[in-house]
Amino acid sequence: MNSAVSRSQRRYVVDVAGLHRLAEMNYAQLVRLMPDDREEPCRVRIGASGCYSISLVTESRYTSDVRIELQQKSVADYLQPRLVVRLYHDARMAEVIETQGVSRLAANYPQPNKAMRHADEKHQSNRFLADWLLLCRRHGEAELAL
Repeated sequence: MNSAVSRSQRRYVVDVAGLHRLAEMNYAQLVRLMPDDREEPCRVRIGASGCYSISLVTESRYTSDVRIELQQKSVADYLQPRLVVRLYHDARMAEVIETQGVSRLAANYPQPNKAMRHADEKHQSNRFLADWLLLCRRHGEAELAL
């Protein structure tokens, strides 16, 4: 009998330290894109991939919720990225709290599950934000919306 466990049978273990590093990197990058005047959304144009809107949803003493969405009519609605990111100002971390209309992302989903979520969906969503912020830094042009 082979004692090796196949990749599909291994249980996903949340890398908490990795999620924290990702959240800290995302915070540092996202606050640079936030406009000084929080009433007006910021628009970020990334080459031919489109124009994104960054707007403040809610703000409290220690947190801010920010909505990031593609503003391009030529792309099908279900293909347009939509994120709500919570900025924890005291901890200097940013976390995706909603993606594509799905909120309350769990750190780990049992496999299989009825919603067909990936085991590491929270990590994937925050990794997507990190990749998007890197793309903004390298190829984006930010401007306040008029």
